[in-house]
Amino acid sequence: MNLYRIHTITDDFREADGVEITWVAVGREAPPAPYAEAIRDPLPGSESYRYQRSRYQQSAVDELFTHEEAEAWVAYLRKHYGDESAKIVEQPLPLTGDAMGLTDLPLGGGQDLLVPAKEDDYPFSFEVYGYYDFRQHWDDLERMPRSV
Repeated sequence: MNLYRIHTITDDFREADGVEITWVAVGREAPPAPYAEAIRDPLPGSESYRYQRSRYQQSAVDELFTHEEAEAWVAYLRKHYGDESAKIVEQPLPLTGDAMGLTDLPLGGGQDLLVPAKEDDYPFSFEVYGYYDFRQHWDDLERMPRSV
């Protein structure tokens, strides 16, 4: 089983060019691949530590797309946003024991999620958010804070 990430590059985003957005699936009812196949054995540690790590690992899997889902999302972006920059990138599996979903990262200070509008032809039963990290662009913009 292969799973994929989708990346787009947007210009004129908060007055910056070249901002990368990584699209993630959120709120799936079932993972896109069996966790046992998509995740390496968990890291050693206490039972509570392993449980917490397994939640992060599962979240990292849940955020990925099947190839068909990735193609559907790219088509949606192109149709509704005119985005031709979308790239579908295969995610090497199994994920490592320290894998963590982007939606599990603390947000703020330049990192955040975009929630695109759902048009009538929205292709999924789950949500898709766009994760971005704007901090790399702060030095280029006078109005943005220079440190976190």
